[in-house]
Amino acid sequence: MNLPVYLAAPEGWAMFFEFSQERGADWGSVYYILAGFGLIDTADPDLINLVGTLALAAACAGIAALGLFARRGPSPEQMVFLTVAAFLITNKVWSPQFVLWLLPLAVLAFPRIVPSGPAVALYGLWQLAEVGYFFGIWQHLRYVGLLGVGAAPAGLDFAAYAFVALGRLFSLLMVCALVAVDSLRNGDSRA
Repeated sequence: MNLPVYLAAPEGWAMFFEFSQERGADWGSVYYILAGFGLIDTADPDLINLVGTLALAAACAGIAALGLFARRGPSPEQMVFLTVAAFLITNKVWSPQFVLWLLPLAVLAFPRIVPSGPAVALYGLWQLAEVGYFFGIWQHLRYVGLLGVGAAPAGLDFAAYAFVALGRLFSLLMVCALVAVDSLRNGDSRA
């Protein structure tokens, strides 16, 4: 699919990959939060690229192992959901709108064995965390001075923003765990 674009405009085609390679960690990424706590240096894009690539490879290896060794293997939709979620979690860019990639997959990956009540509650918690993050990122950008002008800082400071961002991360991880547990349980598929 990319071949015609590459052949027509190779410089423009390569610009995306060069930009992605050179850019630093974005506001929504786990690396921004880790840097805020002094745990990683986001000024080094090569380090972030290496850590992100290794983390994604490890996550994909785990997803592949789940697909190969689970008693009742996950559905293709569950595998795709877990893979896209792993990509978002390990990527150095995780914008608020990226949840739109996961929403249709989450519906298709809904657990087949786990009781519906807990699954619906966990999916609801994840969506509540996403809504909280949507408002939180804009308040944090306001606090750091990227939105609005004022004499005193207003919005979410780093600690509050980290809480919101980590809530989003952990709620998605819980949904991923639910999908994985669904594959590991015995029982007949409801599908």
